[in-house]
Amino acid sequence: MTKIIFKLSELETIVKKEILPLLGKYKIFLFTGPLGAGKTTFIKNILKEIGVNQVITSPTFNYVNSYEINYKKNNINLNHFDLYRINNLDSFLSLGFDEYFYKTNNFCFIEWPEILEDFFINNELETQICRIELSFYENDFEKRLLIIS
Repeated sequence: MTKIIFKLSELETIVKKEILPLLGKYKIFLFTGPLGAGKTTFIKNILKEIGVNQVITSPTFNYVNSYEINYKKNNINLNHFDLYRINNLDSFLSLGFDEYFYKTNNFCFIEWPEILEDFFINNELETQICRIELSFYENDFEKRLLIIS
């Protein structure tokens, strides 16, 4: 487990130093934290640093936005999920979103993943998951606590 306190102005550096090296080990990134902590901003920055050149928007109403890019000489798909409006695992599964987890060269960045916890228990995907928690730090709106596990 890694704990980092950072200022929002340091987000780009944190992404490059702490998150991008994890892409070789993990393919599913679960982002938790309170509303307004910066989950969407964090994911947008990751996607930008990986190489997404188009406008990156929040998938709040679509549930998922996908971006296909060439990264380190490989074509990869980056999927940004926002599950805030999905109420349960059955809804997620009925929409077929679990299929994204099994595709090759596919990375998933998921906001509000709490409904998926039961899905990942004793699942072969469990070793491919990186959990990222963002929270406000000591009532300072400009600082965040990042926990990576």
